[in-house]
Amino acid sequence: MDVMEAIAQRQSCRNFTGEKIGERELHVLLQAAQAAPVAYGDYSGVHIAVLQDPALLERLEQYAREEFGGEGPGRPLHTAPTLLSISCRAGEEAAAWANASCIAENVMLAAAGLGLGSLYLMGVPAAAQKNRELCRALAVPEGFAPYVMVGVGRPAAPQPRRALPSGRIAVDFR
Repeated sequence: MDVMEAIAQRQSCRNFTGEKIGERELHVLLQAAQAAPVAYGDYSGVHIAVLQDPALLERLEQYAREEFGGEGPGRPLHTAPTLLSISCRAGEEAAAWANASCIAENVMLAAAGLGLGSLYLMGVPAAAQKNRELCRALAVPEGFAPYVMVGVGRPAAPQPRRALPSGRIAVDFR
């Protein structure tokens, strides 16, 4: 699959089968993450935890539901069986958001190329940042905070290829 086809295929998946992804697929996703650019090329400021333990995912989801106060989805993780939790050095917010987002997009495009569904999560890691004990369970290193999580799995329904849009973002040529 070429890159434009992966971009057309990539969309938020909000319902997964629950089946774990394979080791080869996980390897490809982590390879895509490793290839992402980060600020100043300083990879020491980012960390990825692969979360697949159902009990831990349920604990994270329950905590997020409580933090959201009942607002939003009943299943904040949308049944994703694998989460890649992207943590960055705390106190470097602008770089952290940029780094985590670049890593996440690489992972989501690789997932699309593998025929997997993916979902970009910001609210769940933002809620988790408030709970140091939960952060330890999520393998967030000391001095780091979770910024973005990517849910990955097999989509419960086929994800049709989207038409690539144009004209949604204003563009100036000079």
